[in-house]
Amino acid sequence: MKGLANHGLVRTGASASRTARPLAREMKYSEKEIDAIFTENLNLAKQALLNLPVASGEKITLRGLNGWVYEQTIQLCLVDELVQLSKEFPIKEQFKIEGRANADLLVGKAAIEIKAGGIFGEESEKYKKYKAILTERGFSYIYITKQETHEPYRKTMEEAFGEEFCFFLTEENSWNNFVNAVLSTNETA
Repeated sequence: MKGLANHGLVRTGASASRTARPLAREMKYSEKEIDAIFTENLNLAKQALLNLPVASGEKITLRGLNGWVYEQTIQLCLVDELVQLSKEFPIKEQFKIEGRANADLLVGKAAIEIKAGGIFGEESEKYKKYKAILTERGFSYIYITKQETHEPYRKTMEEAFGEEFCFFLTEENSWNNFVNAVLSTNETA
């Protein structure tokens, strides 16, 4: 890995079969910093909900809160990176793919699926379908997640999105490579 970094390349993923890509410029955030921002804001969101007059004082177990806070964290950090790199693209949340299906974020021509805890492998067929629709419409479809601990699900998502558009923030340099993928998609659009 060290040799690749010295040549401006970083291997993505833990698997040696993954392809090396040029490393984007030095990023403002690292994977650990993004995780810290997410954790801090998730705790703040839970505390804010507990402070509502209608809150019963119980522990917050609101379904979807983790995902929403993670989506907002990724969007904030990505926008900061783009500003730092002097890049500007139109950004839209909940971009319509078809019917009720949405991509979490659209940055220029990059439709982004954001997951806090990975997804179940059985869902991969719908993401393959969405990728085909988006590709036909001239968009790339990028997947970013905090983690995917179940190897078969991870492989399934890499197959659905393509290894070059699948990022796991538990891996070193995955944030840099994610930002680079968003930039590359928009440079070739």
